[in-house]
Amino acid sequence: MIALLGTASLAATAATAPGADQTDPGDAGGLEPPLPPKETPTPTREPSKTPGHRGDDPTPTPTPTTPSVPVTTSCESVVHIGDSTSIGLMDKNYLPKKGDRINAQYRKVGAKDVQTDISGARSIVETWHGFPNAQTAVRERIDKGYNGCWVVAMGTNDTANQAAGSNVDSDQRIDLLMQAIGDHPTMWLTVRTLRTSGPYAEKQMQKWDDALVRACPRYPQMRVYDWAAQVKDSWFIDDKIHFTTPGYRERARRTARALATAFPSNGVSPTECLVAPPD
Repeated sequence: MIALLGTASLAATAATAPGADQTDPGDAGGLEPPLPPKETPTPTREPSKTPGHRGDDPTPTPTPTTPSVPVTTSCESVVHIGDSTSIGLMDKNYLPKKGDRINAQYRKVGAKDVQTDISGARSIVETWHGFPNAQTAVRERIDKGYNGCWVVAMGTNDTANQAAGSNVDSDQRIDLLMQAIGDHPTMWLTVRTLRTSGPYAEKQMQKWDDALVRACPRYPQMRVYDWAAQVKDSWFIDDKIHFTTPGYRERARRTARALATAFPSNGVSPTECLVAPPD
């Protein structure tokens, strides 16, 4: 089975074994995100409370760690691994000002060497049209001697692939990437959509986010930025998965600040799994 995601991203075919690179045999659209809409839609959604409060839901549980003052990060080098929900972070159509883009925001909190590896339709296990999945992207850098921090903005396609029939579950997918990364400080982002049905429904995203929280005790060097608790409904474009220009601007700014919260320059990371940046 194949889960499809409009023009910007899609899930590939269900995998058959953990750790194997699987390939989508069909043609499923392009890699570029939609152009920014002239008007920002404001969809409605049912509130959720997993793992934190999500979007416009006023009831947070649990509360992520948020520092009282802005911080800088101990991460001098950062690699950002992402799928199509990260393309707008570096796309001039969404963020025409270079200073708003994710690489500039990481440098703003203290990172000196910033690399982004972002590809539409990407998941951790499956591949699409020969483009490297997240495992391959990580392995290539590790093999070349990379020795820095990681930000992983994955999961939207991974959890959709499972809904479409993959037998590689969320825990296995996270383990595959974390085992490849090793002991390097790593921050993941929770995921969220406004869809109410299909493989990309919000209920599927919540399953992935729960798996991220479960993974933290297995990996002491792992923290999770609870983006799902901070993203606003009005930041989604009409596909209910990707973001508007204001949404990507905030995603870039908040992700960088969350990295500094997770791995601050004083070297003392919060003990909690979930982190949230200061406004």
